Amino acid sequence: MDIRKKTFAGSRVALLFLSLLMLFPVVSFAEMTINDAIEYYDRGKREFERNDYDDAIEYFNKAVNDAPENAMTRVAMYYLAKSYQKSGETGKAEETFKSLIDKYGSGNWVDWAKEDLRQVR
Repeated sequence: MDIRKKTFAGSRVALLFLSLLMLFPVVSFAEMTINDAIEYYDRGKREFERNDYDDAIEYFNKAVNDAPENAMTRVAMYYLAKSYQKSGETGKAEETFKSLIDKYGSGNWVDWAKEDLRQVR
């Protein structure tokens, strides 16, 4: 086969692929999970502020699990622990505070987790 025919066929496939991308934009899995995690965090925060700690726990857990390396994960972990604490699940609160401290080591959320961990014990 002539190289020009291969190149032409390849460019037609590339053009078709690009046309499809324009019609159906692709969102990466990472972007979906980060966006989902942010949405779950927002819902969890609303439930936390309404003192509905069971629903807050559900949403914060989803936020932490959907994007475990997201920048807001430490915030979600902190509020997850606080939700456990306020719902009376002190064992889970202690475990989550410790996980936050171990995973991130320093920063405001870690400092606050250390303070709250002393209160839980």
